[in-house]
Amino acid sequence: MQVVQTGFSAALHREVVAGVRLGVVLRLGVVTAIALWVIQRIGLEAAWPYLAILLVLTISGIFQWRLAPNTDKRWRFAHAFFILLDMAAVTLALVIPPPGTPADWPAAMQLRLGNFDYFFIFVALTTLAYSPLLSIWTAIAAALTWSAGMLFILAQPGSFTITDFAAIRDLSIEDLITLLLNPNYVSGVIWFQEVLLVLILGVIMTATAFRTRKLAFREAKFAAERSNLSRYFSPNLVDELAGNQEDLTTVRSHEIAVLFADVVGFTKIAESQAPAEVIDLLRAIHSRLARVIFNHQGTLEKFMGDGLMATFGTPRPKADDAARALRAAFDLLTTMAEFNSERQAAGLSTIEIGIGLHVGPAVLGNIGDELMLEFTVVGDTVNVASRLEAATRELATPLVASETIIQRALEQAPELKPMLASMISVEPQQLHNRTAPVAVRVLRPAAAAVA
Repeated sequence: MQVVQTGFSAALHREVVAGVRLGVVLRLGVVTAIALWVIQRIGLEAAWPYLAILLVLTISGIFQWRLAPNTDKRWRFAHAFFILLDMAAVTLALVIPPPGTPADWPAAMQLRLGNFDYFFIFVALTTLAYSPLLSIWTAIAAALTWSAGMLFILAQPGSFTITDFAAIRDLSIEDLITLLLNPNYVSGVIWFQEVLLVLILGVIMTATAFRTRKLAFREAKFAAERSNLSRYFSPNLVDELAGNQEDLTTVRSHEIAVLFADVVGFTKIAESQAPAEVIDLLRAIHSRLARVIFNHQGTLEKFMGDGLMATFGTPRPKADDAARALRAAFDLLTTMAEFNSERQAAGLSTIEIGIGLHVGPAVLGNIGDELMLEFTVVGDTVNVASRLEAATRELATPLVASETIIQRALEQAPELKPMLASMISVEPQQLHNRTAPVAVRVLRPAAAAVA
C-alpha cells in the first residue's frame, strides 16, 4: 500500500511542478502586459522603478519554478518566502510614487488609484500549485503587506485616518464628501474592505486548490490503477475495462482467432536448472512473446506455465483478426530465433516453441463470482487451437494452422500470400474429442529455420 501511495504522491508532485511552471508562464504574460500598460500610462522614463519591480516578480517566479521539483519540506518554506516577496513587491509598487512626482503630492493619493486589484492576479496564480496552504498564505501575505503599506502611508506627513466607523456614519453628506475629497485622508473602511475581499478570495482559491488537488490525486490514482491493470491484462482489454463502454458481464459470441504457444521440452530444460533460473527463463520468454502479441493488437488471455494463449478479436472483433494472428505467429518465431541467437552467443541451449492457430466462433464473457472475475473465451475454436499446438510435436514443425484461418487471413489480407507460401498442407488431423478431422497447414522446416 505504501508503494501505491508513493506512486500517487509522485504523480501528484509532477502535476504540482507542471502547475508551477504554467504559473510562471502566465506570470510572464501578466508582467509583460502590466509593463506595457505602465509605460503607456506614465512614460518610459518614469516607469523604470515599476519595471524593476516587475523584473523582481519575474525572477521570483523563476526561482519558484526551479525549486518546485524539490520534495524537501524546506521547499514549502522557500515557496512561502517568495510569495511574501511577491506581495511585498506589489505593495511597494503601489504605495511608492513614481519618479518625477511633485513634492507636494499627498502620499494618501497613492491609495486612490485603484491599483489594489493587482493583488488578485497573484492570489489566483498560486492556485496552479495545487496547494491549499500556499493559496491561503498568498491571501494572508497580500493582506499583511498591503496593511503594512497602509501604515507606511499613514506615517507620511499630513496623512490621517478615522478608525471610528460609527463617527463616519454620523457625518452629514457635506462633511462626508469633504472628508473623502481630502487628499490626505486614508480610508479605513476601504482598507478593511480590501483586506476582507482578498482574504475571501484566498478562501475561495484555497477551496479550489483543495478540490483541484483531489481531482489530480484521483486522476493519478486512476492512471496508477490503469497501469496496474496493464500488468495483468492486454492493452486493448485494459481500454475496455477502463472505458466500461459496455458491461463485460454480458455474454456474447463472435468469430475470433486463437493462438496457443508453448515451449517444446520445457520440463527437461527445467530439470537441469535451479528454480530461480527457471523463473528467469520463463520471464524472458514470456516478455518477448507478450510483446509480439501486443504489437499485433492481440489479447493475452493467460500464461500457462511455459506457454500462453492469445486471442485476436477480443474484446471487440476487427476486420483483420485472422491476418493479425498469422502475422503474430510468424513474428513469434522470428523473436524466438533472435532470442536463441543471444543464448547461443552466451553458450546456452536454444529454446523451441510450438504454435497452434485456428479461427471460428467463441463465447466471450466473465466467469467467476463478485469476489473474483475473469474475462475469458471458451468454445470449440479454443479447443482446436490448443490441440493444433500440441500437434506440432507429432508433425515436427513449430507452427500448425487450420486451413480455415489460412483462408480467412487471405480474404482479409491478400498480401499475406507470399508469406503463407512457406506453409504446406498435410494430412487432416484427427483431434482428440472431435469427430471431423481438421485440415491444416504446417510450416516447412526450412522456412521455420529462416523465421
